[in-house]
Amino acid sequence: MSTGTSNDYWAKRNLPSTFKHELLRVYLPVFMARLSSVSEVAYIDGFAGAGRYEDGSPGSAEMSIKFASDLAKSRGRKFHLHYREKDADSFEKLTSVLAENTHPNLVIDARRGDISIDLGGILENHRSHPLLAFLDPCGFGVPYELLVKTMNRDAYNKPTELLLNFSHEAFRRSAGAKEGQAAAAATHKRITDAVGGDWWKSLFKEHKEGDDFGEVIAREFAKRLVSDTKASVCIIPVKRSPTTKTIYSLVHVTRSGAAAFRMYDAVSRAHEKWWMTFESMEEPEDNYALFEAPRQFDMNEHIKNTKPQLKENIIHLLHEGKPFEVSAVAPSILGSNLGSIPDKAIRQALVELEKEGIITIEYRKKKVEYWQIQQTMHS
Repeated sequence: MSTGTSNDYWAKRNLPSTFKHELLRVYLPVFMARLSSVSEVAYIDGFAGAGRYEDGSPGSAEMSIKFASDLAKSRGRKFHLHYREKDADSFEKLTSVLAENTHPNLVIDARRGDISIDLGGILENHRSHPLLAFLDPCGFGVPYELLVKTMNRDAYNKPTELLLNFSHEAFRRSAGAKEGQAAAAATHKRITDAVGGDWWKSLFKEHKEGDDFGEVIAREFAKRLVSDTKASVCIIPVKRSPTTKTIYSLVHVTRSGAAAFRMYDAVSRAHEKWWMTFESMEEPEDNYALFEAPRQFDMNEHIKNTKPQLKENIIHLLHEGKPFEVSAVAPSILGSNLGSIPDKAIRQALVELEKEGIITIEYRKKKVEYWQIQQTMHS
């Protein structure tokens, strides 16, 4: 999280940040380890902030450079790491944090500036490298046309992924600026640039009082990204409480079914971490909550309760008569549980179905997302 955040933001992680950083802690090592085994890898943190919280907790920038440094030291992997931050004080702190994790296999490009200006050059320099861009602004972020350009660089040849902070609050607050107000034209242009057109204006006029305009525009934004990039898009809502509107969505964009599967798993683990943190607080801050789950959340109990539905979903897929790879149909297996249960739940459901003689599993790789599933001949 970058420019625009209050000084208190960097004092310590709040609950939404706990969720976001746990998601990064789980997902980033998977992306970096898998793709760096075959190529040098590029990573962008476009709104890097100070890199570390005042209580010593790592921010996104410190997390990413440590993951890359560990892989460079232990496996000889090579990374190109790009960090941008507009705020002078935050940038000074950021450079100090990054300097603690240098290695010959890490090419570190940290600058005070606007990632929207530098993104084109970074993409050009990494046409032959897999790339993940984490864009976590306060308010509106990188223009839509640059997001599409990033995903469509040499389309389908090099793995490319985006993880975006899509601020519902920024859109709810700014879309209502009345025409004729001094700042309205500039504000509306920022929205138009952020979503790739003025289509949002008709949605704003049509939405009913009481509807969450932020969620309406996020859904349409995701649909347009899918259409313009031919990628899959996962929207991960973050709320202050189960009954309040979404603060922002984390939007993951990828063309890889295996990557999408790993993100679903990361979301579920971040969910669990969030509740563990919430339950450890004597006085939960602002009564934050991200998901509608019981106060004493037990992941093992949750898996036990949802496993029958997973097995039913798998059997339904088999009725279509074709074998499938788990990663290709994960959303259909997970159903309404997508993002709330980890990969081990699918693994357990599949193993149980095999023991029951209903399916046959071809274990091509250890990771469950690569398992090939088919119906047994006599079932």
